[in-house]
Amino acid sequence: SQRRQNRQSLHEYDEWTKLGFTVFGLSNDSQTSLKNWKEKKGFQYHLLSDPKRDLIVTLTGSNTQTRRR
Repeated sequence: SQRRQNRQSLHEYDEWTKLGFTVFGLSNDSQTSLKNWKEKKGFQYHLLSDPKRDLIVTLTGSNTQTRRR
């Protein structure tokens, strides 16, 4: 479920930041959409907008689907 995925993301965020990493989310959604979603969900990490999917393609090798981890 989305709620379980959100809790897992928050737990993973804490684990990565304890190790000294900076955590980002990446999406092809607009900056405004991401800002609203971040505020609604209370995410602590930064969300990056990549509407042309340039970075997404570089990281995932796919221009049609974003891989979720």
